[in-house]
Amino acid sequence: MQGGFAVTGTQIEAQAGMIWIPGDTFSMGSENFYVEEMPVRRVSVDGFWIDATPVIHRQYAQFVATTGC
Repeated sequence: MQGGFAVTGTQIEAQAGMIWIPGDTFSMGSENFYVEEMPVRRVSVDGFWIDATPVIHRQYAQFVATTGC
C-alpha cells in the first residue's frame, strides 16, 4: 500500500475513507439553454470509488507517480 491506496496489477483496491458511488443511466443535456448542451441524450456511467474527503494536489501527484494513471 502506498499513499492510502493499494495497487495490484492494473486494479486499485479501495481503502478506508473511500465510498462507492453506484453507476446509473440518466438524461444529460438541455434543449433550452446553450447550444453545446444539445441534444438531450441518455448516458450511462459505471460505478466508481471516490474519497470521502477532498484530495490535495500533492496526494494526486503521488497517485499518478505510483500508478502511471
